[in-house]
Amino acid sequence: MNIPDGIVELSVVGAITAIFKVVFGLINKNEAKTDKDIETIKGIIAGLDERSRNNERELFGRCARVDGDMVGVKAVLDCMKGVK
Repeated sequence: MNIPDGIVELSVVGAITAIFKVVFGLINKNEAKTDKDIETIKGIIAGLDERSRNNERELFGRCARVDGDMVGVKAVLDCMKGVK
């Protein structure tokens, strides 16, 4: 029994098409997952950046208060020494 050439060719083309479809499907799925992970990482980084800015503001505020307190202490000490 002979198999016609057309059926063999169609079978080979069908198998190759199925393989390419699976491979490209997996690539697209991986790209979608990667894009989602990148967005998640960007969100985490944005949160850390905002937190860092808030910490810097708090530190600068505390430094300014300490500086003001030091000026007051220096004024009191100068007064006690009789220096103007």
